[in-house]
Amino acid sequence: MRNRFLSFLVFTLILIVSFLVLSCSGPGPIPEDTPDWYVGIWISEEPTPGYFIFMSLLDIGEWNLIHTVDLDDPDSQFIGYSGPDYDVIGDESNGLITIHDGKSGSLDYSYTVLEANRMRIQGFDFEYNVFDQIVYRLDSYSPPPEPAPTGFVASQNESNKVELSWDSHSGAYKYCIYRASIEDGLYEKIATLDSFENSFTNDLTTPGSYSIVPGIHYSYKISVIGRTMIEGDFSDAAEGWAKAITIIPPSSVSASNGTSTYRINLSWSTVADAVRYNIFRSTSLNGTYSLISWVEGTTTTYNSTSSPSSSPITMGSHYFYKISSIDSESNESPLSSADEGWTETLSAPSGLIVSQGTSTSGINVSWSSVSHASSYELYYSTSEIGTYYEYYSGSATSRSVTGRTPGRTYFFRVRSVDADGNVSLNCMPVSGWEAIDPPANPSTEPMNTAGYLRVYWTDNTSGESGFRIYRSASENGTYSLVKTVSSNTETAVITGMTNYTQYYFKICAYNSYRESERTLPMNDYIVNPPSSLSWSGSTFAWSFSWPGGLESTNDAFLLEYRDATGEWKWLDAWPRDSTSATISKTTGWSLRIRAITIYGTSDWAYYIVL
Repeated sequence: MRNRFLSFLVFTLILIVSFLVLSCSGPGPIPEDTPDWYVGIWISEEPTPGYFIFMSLLDIGEWNLIHTVDLDDPDSQFIGYSGPDYDVIGDESNGLITIHDGKSGSLDYSYTVLEANRMRIQGFDFEYNVFDQIVYRLDSYSPPPEPAPTGFVASQNESNKVELSWDSHSGAYKYCIYRASIEDGLYEKIATLDSFENSFTNDLTTPGSYSIVPGIHYSYKISVIGRTMIEGDFSDAAEGWAKAITIIPPSSVSASNGTSTYRINLSWSTVADAVRYNIFRSTSLNGTYSLISWVEGTTTTYNSTSSPSSSPITMGSHYFYKISSIDSESNESPLSSADEGWTETLSAPSGLIVSQGTSTSGINVSWSSVSHASSYELYYSTSEIGTYYEYYSGSATSRSVTGRTPGRTYFFRVRSVDADGNVSLNCMPVSGWEAIDPPANPSTEPMNTAGYLRVYWTDNTSGESGFRIYRSASENGTYSLVKTVSSNTETAVITGMTNYTQYYFKICAYNSYRESERTLPMNDYIVNPPSSLSWSGSTFAWSFSWPGGLESTNDAFLLEYRDATGEWKWLDAWPRDSTSATISKTTGWSLRIRAITIYGTSDWAYYIVL
């Protein structure tokens, strides 16, 4: 307890010494042009016990370390403060850094402690809540307000404006401009300017209700806001006025409302004696109107596409326009009443339709026309959220997209473009694909092997991976894949079929993306040819299985022979019940036989006679 009491006495002694040092010794008393000073004392336990003394200015409220006191050495001296030009010694382990003010005498602090140990001034009250913190006010001196700047003058009888100017003031933070009419003498603030400015123009475009009326005399005053944020006294009044003019502003000012996406058309009435009209624009009715262009002579129309590049209009935005008249002596009228105008937002095309395999010559894309659009841009991609590439730009609202891979899915989107080059958003993407060319001229033919059938077609496709043959037991039944062959092929043998059974076939081409349309169904019966052919003496024998219970007057066996000429020639026909035939054989003949049944004709069966 005793140690604690001694520590408190040491602390009190340090505070008294600090006060005396700052107020009676060292650099002398606080300068009269300096705001209130405060010292905050932080009693620290870590990393080493001690007092850390901070300094602050009332107007900026920032704390900077100016002194540390070791609890074991109460006679330690101030090590940081040396007057307006000083260094501040910091300790990084306690969240502080070394600070240097540049020896400018401006007391320009640049570091603020952001930890919870920061002592923050709020007006004349103190806030602290970490460790045992105490804040003392060392001086309550309040500097006087800054005087008004010198050399304040106002122009007189200039066209459409009053020019104000003054000498720069070293202690200024802001300048305040006030105006009163000579008649009522009631001053109102019309502008607040930065400290680096020393002139102001009061003219027809001054915001709010503070524009001038040519010919009316005004009284102006100026004041200074210093670093203490206290506004000083007014300057002496300076009288100024703009030249009285007789030319009047145009009437009937009209701005177009959404009739275009890229221009706002203006028109107004003719003013006698006007040789030019100035066009002013603002983004709000009572906002600042800026000169954007002018027209010469008797022209009383204007469109915003003639605006300089520094003030283009934005599609869909609203603007307010005023017009002034200029006579031959360069006198300018007040601004006209305002009229609002705007452009219409350019819409993205709607009704996008993309063909999905309905054409083998391209992908057909179409969309609805858009009001104010002069052209359209069509883009495609291989994925919905992938990179889109431009395919077409023009005024048409449909396009056949060619040169794409048949069967592959593509995504399309379109945007509108107006005559001024403004573009709309893209419409939502729609997918489609070009159909693969199907095979042509499909046909079937029986084979001389039981259960075999040959299928034929014409390769009408380019870039295919191959062909697929599908089979069904009925024309409108389910077709199953029975054979796949490679590209550039035009025939396939189908096996494993049952005698005297009708089959239906369809053929298609395919690639890695999808199949072509399948051919129309073609059908054929399986009729196995005669078998067990033999020759004995002059007898040619065979065996054949006719369909049970089904007969036709046309049932028969047909025989042909081929002699040394190499041509097959008609020999004869035998009834359906025949199993052999007697033939006057000629050495070297070849024989062939086929059956004609109610289901169809079998393939030939061959026999060589030795």
